[in-house]
Amino acid sequence: MGESASGYTYIPIDPTKVHIEPGECSATYADLSDPKGRIRLLDLLPDNAVRMSMESSDTKGNVTYGVSKAGATGSTYKLTADYVNSDTVNKSIWIRKTALVQSTSTTGGRGQEAREQSTTRQPVNFVQGADYQSFSTDRESVSKEIKVIPGTEQYDVKSSGPLLSTDERGKLLSDGYEEFSVPVYVGVGLRIVAEGVSITQGANISGIGVIGAEAEAKRLVGSLTVQTLGVNSQAVASALPVQSELSRTTTENAFVAIGSIKSMLHQAETIKFPRVVGLYLPFPGGKPLVNALISELSRNPVQWCPNGYRIGDRRS
Repeated sequence: MGESASGYTYIPIDPTKVHIEPGECSATYADLSDPKGRIRLLDLLPDNAVRMSMESSDTKGNVTYGVSKAGATGSTYKLTADYVNSDTVNKSIWIRKTALVQSTSTTGGRGQEAREQSTTRQPVNFVQGADYQSFSTDRESVSKEIKVIPGTEQYDVKSSGPLLSTDERGKLLSDGYEEFSVPVYVGVGLRIVAEGVSITQGANISGIGVIGAEAEAKRLVGSLTVQTLGVNSQAVASALPVQSELSRTTTENAFVAIGSIKSMLHQAETIKFPRVVGLYLPFPGGKPLVNALISELSRNPVQWCPNGYRIGDRRS
């Protein structure tokens, strides 16, 4: 249920390292992270965005991603606001969704029916994973009912480069994998995270400032985190607030700190490292799928080369 109501949204992730292949890119990691180097990283990040993401979980453990305005008593939430300078890498991801499938076969006519039931884990269609199917044939008086058991979904995720061979592609397809292009955001930025638990019915969790006011009114409890994404300097570290409790005052201080650090991004002494800061989930999916995607991105880092610096480009 949570999975069907989830997805098609921005997913912030803890910043992870970007891989720059020396033989394919004339810009090196040292070039991009050196504040006095020949290349200014911010000049290579064409997009600026402020993105909001909500991860909420009810008392039954169902996790959804997307917009939420009110929390039920006992529900948990994690609201993330990101300011990012980024470039987008479309990463080829292969996903296999499996679930416990209950199959019931019925043979014979009325009064002489024989029923056989079995449950096995098998690949299911990624989009239609919880569909209920049944069919019958009069010739053999056989009917078969197939049902995916909700809540048993598991995901296997693999990433691939652009030069996947025909044999490798065929093997993945035969093993039940489906291919998707997942937009991954590479860049630098700033992040505010408010997370906690609603302690009254209908607590307003529509924004970080609102959450601070609700916490002050004792309708929810939680914590606040301010984080840089690939940005560092002595001035940046000094500007970060040290309070972690959630209140109207601390949320206001967090936004003041973000504004102050944002003004430092273009200063020469501010060190900037390209990082993976988030991804867009272009299909329905819940926490298990998101965790599998993040795990794969950590295991096989995203390859990135700034526009115009790929070896063979006219500019290089």
